[in-house]
Amino acid sequence: MVSNRVSNSLDRKPMPTVRARLALVVLLALLPALGVMLQAASHNRREHLEAGEAKLLQAARLIAEEHEQLVEGARQLLLALRSSAALEGSGLGRCRMRLGQVLVDAAGRYADLLLFGRDGRLLCDGLGRKDVPRIDGESYFRRAMAGGLGIGQHAAARDGTDRPVLPIALPLVAEYGPPQRVLVADLSLDWLHRYEARLDLPADAALAIADAAGRLLTSSRGEPDPGVPVPWAAAREGPQVAAVAGRLIGLSPAAGGSLLVAVSAPEAKVTAAADRLLWLELGSVALALLLGFGLAALVCERIVARRLRMLTRFAQRLHDGDLAARPPASEGQDELAELARALGHMAGGLESRVSALTASEARQRHRARHDELTGLPNRRGFLERLAAELAAARRHEDGLALLLLDLDRFKQVNDTLGHPAGDALLAATAARMRTVVREEDVVARLGGDEFTVLLAGRGQELAPQEVARRLVEALAEPFDLDGHTIRTSASVGIALCPQHGACPTELLQAADDALYAAKRAGRGQWQPASRAVG
Repeated sequence: MVSNRVSNSLDRKPMPTVRARLALVVLLALLPALGVMLQAASHNRREHLEAGEAKLLQAARLIAEEHEQLVEGARQLLLALRSSAALEGSGLGRCRMRLGQVLVDAAGRYADLLLFGRDGRLLCDGLGRKDVPRIDGESYFRRAMAGGLGIGQHAAARDGTDRPVLPIALPLVAEYGPPQRVLVADLSLDWLHRYEARLDLPADAALAIADAAGRLLTSSRGEPDPGVPVPWAAAREGPQVAAVAGRLIGLSPAAGGSLLVAVSAPEAKVTAAADRLLWLELGSVALALLLGFGLAALVCERIVARRLRMLTRFAQRLHDGDLAARPPASEGQDELAELARALGHMAGGLESRVSALTASEARQRHRARHDELTGLPNRRGFLERLAAELAAARRHEDGLALLLLDLDRFKQVNDTLGHPAGDALLAATAARMRTVVREEDVVARLGGDEFTVLLAGRGQELAPQEVARRLVEALAEPFDLDGHTIRTSASVGIALCPQHGACPTELLQAADDALYAAKRAGRGQWQPASRAVG
């Protein structure tokens, strides 16, 4: 209703102020120039973006071509080595010397050169190791044994460093029958780190190679783009550019599709020059707008400034919590007068709504911690009070007693007279208990027919057994409820702090044990806890 009145009041006489007219004139004068500038800046940024995409894609292609050349170089090396007499026969010492010399000459291009038998066991390698696992289960080994060139998937270097390598296998031609030995070159992928310096890439660019399954093999920065998923599946379809999470990624397949290359850079770095120009031009326009609005403000100062300050003071009072604040009365018909009246309606509505909300929140807080039937604190409210009283008792080295009370044969009342009678009995029990204890003692209903009484010493002597006696005697008196005379009794368990516990859980457990001891003793009795803590 308030919002409707405000809307109707503002819609009756739309009368633009002089400040609004002057501001509109300034804005319209600069709007065409702003549009032209933004269009040119957008075109410039698009050109930078396209050039950056082309550079990333070209870099991915170059890396793919470089890798193709490395794979071809490995193939040529294996072709040259397989005719070496040092790899034939049983003289493994000559084999190790030959492969080791080739590794030295390759200057780090290969992690290792290895010769395997037909059963996949290592015969010799360039590093002179003996603990290399069999590779007869590898697909590239089987392809090599079939007589062709086998290129594997991602593997870890066999020297224990876990460096990524690409195994390339070629069989040694046997004079008769199928190949009996396979020569394997573990092509190191560390060359990517050295190759990055040769490419003209934006700052924070990252180069990465993955296998056909999308598993990362190596990267110039440890990972291709931390937190950025690389669309490796798209790379298998051919060279292309993708945009993911604010980064541009050039993708290209390599090694016949067995490897995938990604070169990425932040889009913001690619378009940095265009963005700087755009911000410079926007700053110029903003400066012109500020000058124009400043002139409009100087012209309109005497017309609107005083009234705006009054409305600002009203808003500040409202912000500070003074819900009784109202804007100054205005007899005019311009927007400021309409605004003042609308704000007055709003403030009145806000005051009433906040008052209603405060009252509702207070009721909700009370309901959350009190039993609706008896008005006593519920389990949550009691546990909060118990924790606070325990803390106070520890500070003041004071005593505290917890009485746990249960009505005897309460279920019979519900079964014979119905739940309304049972609810009435619970409410009457709560009222009678309050008459027995002191005003500062806490009486609470934990649930069902279970009540509790918290006695805090506060410098006075506790008499929990005397209170328990009075409670049992008071509740043994008959209740006259809706024409029914109900006779019941109560059993009480007593726990003391710190003798029977120093925390809510220990005290409640001790009182509960004592309560059931009282019930076993014949009901209508009270029992102190028998087990001390510690």
